[in-house]
Amino acid sequence: MWPFGIFRKSKKHEIDVKELLRRRAIAKLRKINLGTLKGEKELYNLIRSFFQEFFSMKYEFTYEELQADLKKFRIEEPTRVKLLGHLEGLKEKRFGHEKVSKAELREIRDEFKTILQEL
Repeated sequence: MWPFGIFRKSKKHEIDVKELLRRRAIAKLRKINLGTLKGEKELYNLIRSFFQEFFSMKYEFTYEELQADLKKFRIEEPTRVKLLGHLEGLKEKRFGHEKVSKAELREIRDEFKTILQEL
């Protein structure tokens, strides 16, 4: 038996941490004012930082890299497909040439909230 077993993270601990990350992200989503440019940036930053922490990614990823890395993570296939679609739409809206409307930001927020509940 490994003598330092008390220092290893258990599966239960990992689940608890991920649940805490989900709850924290949902709480922050409620506070974002989507009617401002600052709120739009906060939404994009929240989504990005959530995935970075949730998947323990130690680097600044692009949306394309995250989409490619999703194949490595244990995620149910329907959730993976939904997440890939969400990331593709997010990338188009964030880096597209058109201004993102408040309704579109609400849609992004609501899709993200649904994904949080499914992960």
